[in-house]
Amino acid sequence: MAKISIEYDVIIVGVGIAGLSLALYLAEANKKHRIVLISKEALDICNTSLAQGGIAAVTDQQKDNFKKHIKDTFKAGLKTGDLAIIKQVINAAPACINDLLNWGVEFDKNGLNFDLHREGGHNQNRILHKSDQTGKEIHQKLLAAISKHQNIEVLEKHTAIDILPQKNKGMLLNCLNEKGLEQFIPAHYIVLATGGSGQIFAHTTNSSIATGDGLAMAARIGAAIQDINYFQFHPTAIYEEGKQQLTLITEALRGFGAHIVNEKGERFLFDYDTSGELANRSVVASAIYAELKKTNKNCVYLRLKHLKAEELSHKFPTVIEQCKKRGINPFKEDIPIIPAAHYQCGGIKVNIDSETTIPNLFAIGECSRTGLHGSNRLASNSLLESVFFAKNAAQRIHQRLTDNANLSQLIELPKTSDSNMLEPLQAEKQISFLKLKSEIQNRLSAVYHLKEMENELEEHEAWLKAQLKKLKVMKQHKSLEFIELKNILEVGLLFIQAKKNQFKVPESIQN
Repeated sequence: MAKISIEYDVIIVGVGIAGLSLALYLAEANKKHRIVLISKEALDICNTSLAQGGIAAVTDQQKDNFKKHIKDTFKAGLKTGDLAIIKQVINAAPACINDLLNWGVEFDKNGLNFDLHREGGHNQNRILHKSDQTGKEIHQKLLAAISKHQNIEVLEKHTAIDILPQKNKGMLLNCLNEKGLEQFIPAHYIVLATGGSGQIFAHTTNSSIATGDGLAMAARIGAAIQDINYFQFHPTAIYEEGKQQLTLITEALRGFGAHIVNEKGERFLFDYDTSGELANRSVVASAIYAELKKTNKNCVYLRLKHLKAEELSHKFPTVIEQCKKRGINPFKEDIPIIPAAHYQCGGIKVNIDSETTIPNLFAIGECSRTGLHGSNRLASNSLLESVFFAKNAAQRIHQRLTDNANLSQLIELPKTSDSNMLEPLQAEKQISFLKLKSEIQNRLSAVYHLKEMENELEEHEAWLKAQLKKLKVMKQHKSLEFIELKNILEVGLLFIQAKKNQFKVPESIQN
């Protein structure tokens, strides 16, 4: 086998808040660290840029404290999170906020103090935000900070296919580059920051690239996967008949006083929880699904017309704009909403330093299972989690690179097939793939709503296995559609297996 030089110390797959934060922490630790960021699409296409609400942290010690934030986080996760991890993350939140500020991120203020929002599940106002475009603000400022470091390279439109651990402790990332050519990128460490897998469901707020790539790649090489049955459905996505990818309406609107009503205009949430609109996401989403089943309707509604139009326009311009794009006047009309898959609470199992069970492989952000969330995520804790674990991962990788200065600089390349060019799908195959993807999404959505072990679960699992078997014998093994569909099927099967294991546990233990 041919040997090539290891060009990079660290490959980071993903350019959301987790991947960008890690790159910055590493670059600041040592300007000689060779870092490359891999972006599946253009840099602005990621879940981080879609985040509206904000980032949770205790910044007002007179009205709030760490114990309250810890309690809210543990309660939102139905007391299934790792309390030791929760305490570490929450206590470190102010330091993470300072890091973001140092990288140029700006949050809204009232005078000298942060303008703090309150969201469902929080008993205090503690959400730092930039209007209702917090994710966009963070993403743009971190990209600007990245551009100032000469030791960080960014490769756009590179699709990761597989990870190949090497016997000499190096790592290879197999990917398709922007020209559609198969490429092997060597490094000492690979960090997966690939986001979630909301695209496995019929309705999601996730970007189109959230196809579980990192999760599937890690599982294929034997990395431990945990709690992948725990997906959070955001209760307020704008309902549009026939659409799969839906627009999120920030939870901060409910904290601001918005109401959720049924087709009769009734605020039904109090029938399910005394906190009403301020209950956590899992409770609100479940209540909406129960109401839809009871009324046999397609959606419920978010009501803003009792709130001041001027304040709404100032604080939530994105929501107002998105409504108007759809012909909805939110100052006079109720907004049709439905829950949609929003966040993957489980994933690749990692420790406090973001290390997976595979040597030299790390995972951060939504693709990882850190223990912070348990079975349900508290609103606005995800951005905090990404920064915290990126910082820990950077410290661990920096330490290893420093302690092992004599790491091998050569790595063996595997044999490749004669055809290493991207093979676009023919039109009829594209249609076939789209139909198959839609069927997968509908089936996995049905599985998500199952409350107990049923024959239907086994039938869905057998069907997915059959489709995966068919897919593996297709010749278009290097098409983008094939890569994503294969990952969706594999993640779907992981989800079903985790769901089956969940049903084997007594309900008293599950909760």
